[in-house]
Amino acid sequence: MSATPAVYPRRAAGMGVSDHPDGLVIHQHNPPRVHHLDRTAALVFELCSGRLTTDEITAHIGARLGRSAPPREEVAETIARFHAEGILEARS
Repeated sequence: MSATPAVYPRRAAGMGVSDHPDGLVIHQHNPPRVHHLDRTAALVFELCSGRLTTDEITAHIGARLGRSAPPREEVAETIARFHAEGILEARS
């Protein structure tokens, strides 16, 4: 049985990002959209630098939120939503 290859989520280029009291606002230019991220989604987005695997991002989020178990499902769903909305690219 082969292991699943590591995925390194990376923010897509060409977006404006601004701080908001409740998280972040992402200004996507192509297609033109605005995304409002809550604090947890903003944390996931900020860690999607292309340098961390999805598992590493999950571990960082769990530690930052003080959770005893990493929030695997929540992070996976957030990353999948970001991909679907075109604000992340993936590289492996």
